[in-house]
Amino acid sequence: MIASVDRLFTVRLRRDPLGVQRTGTGMSGNGADLGQVLAMLGDVLTGLRGVREEIRALDRRMDQLSRRMDQLESRVEGLASQVAAYHGAVVGHGVLISELDTRLSRVEQHLELPPHA
Repeated sequence: MIASVDRLFTVRLRRDPLGVQRTGTGMSGNGADLGQVLAMLGDVLTGLRGVREEIRALDRRMDQLSRRMDQLESRVEGLASQVAAYHGAVVGHGVLISELDTRLSRVEQHLELPPHA
């Protein structure tokens, strides 16, 4: 008796040999409905628009970073020229840069200053 009651309240599903349920899911006999395909394409296009906006934002950010890098390069070049000028002045007074750290340590000890880092 239970088996017959189960058959009364069980919804029969029509399935094709591949196991695709066709009733109530928007599937037609030969695949997805055109409405579903259009909806999926709309979702893809919406996602594509979002990706395009993100790429544009990244392009703007890359342009900003490129300008900052150019500024930093010019500042580093200026710093390098100042170091070269200082080095020339120190060598001109008879002190080599390689000996400067040793001399500075002796001056700190003489003046009883804490050592530099």
